[in-house]
Amino acid sequence: MLPKEGGATIQCIAEKQTLAVGESSLISCTLKNNNPFPIEQLQLCFDKDCKTVSIQSGEEKVFPFIFSSETAGEKDLTITASSEFFSKKIILTFTILDEPKIEITDLSYPEKVEYNTKFTISFTIKKLSYRNPSNVKIILKQNKYKKEWFLKKLETDKQMRISLKGSDLDPGTNHMSLIILYNGKQTGAQFTISLEKVTFFQRVALFLKKLTKAFSSVFG
Repeated sequence: MLPKEGGATIQCIAEKQTLAVGESSLISCTLKNNNPFPIEQLQLCFDKDCKTVSIQSGEEKVFPFIFSSETAGEKDLTITASSEFFSKKIILTFTILDEPKIEITDLSYPEKVEYNTKFTISFTIKKLSYRNPSNVKIILKQNKYKKEWFLKKLETDKQMRISLKGSDLDPGTNHMSLIILYNGKQTGAQFTISLEKVTFFQRVALFLKKLTKAFSSVFG
């Protein structure tokens, strides 16, 4: 009597299926022969790593394997057990996570503006990692003042457009800092925008505006 596919079983369990790059997971494959006869010369393959095993009637054996990956992403691992009269296949899916990483690209801004000018600072928050960066805080600092935005999770590249007016700046050179905080990491960019051709009355308006902000921060 020849072995039948239903006469043997194989079950594989991974210690964990979500891993960091370079991290290892133990996979235990349990092979059981329910046939009344032994199964000889059975090829047990873990991806391309194969070994030849034999299993007696009624016997149960556990075969350990170690899985790891140096690249991020979804990885399918195929485990097969086969002989001349027996064939079974199991596919385990692993999620390999790298360190979250963000980069600022396509930064665009005017170098010079006037008091009544409306302008835009635009940039792209580029996701460089497979893992989604989380708790992303975008900060635009201009001299002593700053504006903030928050993203719970960055799943894809995000374009940002910040609308400002010349009257939001100080006369002369304004040092701007763009900072992005995420997962305990930081990236950023620095640039300058000059507010030019400011009249006397515009300077007074800017001074009063700054004074109002200062009082608000102290007594607000």
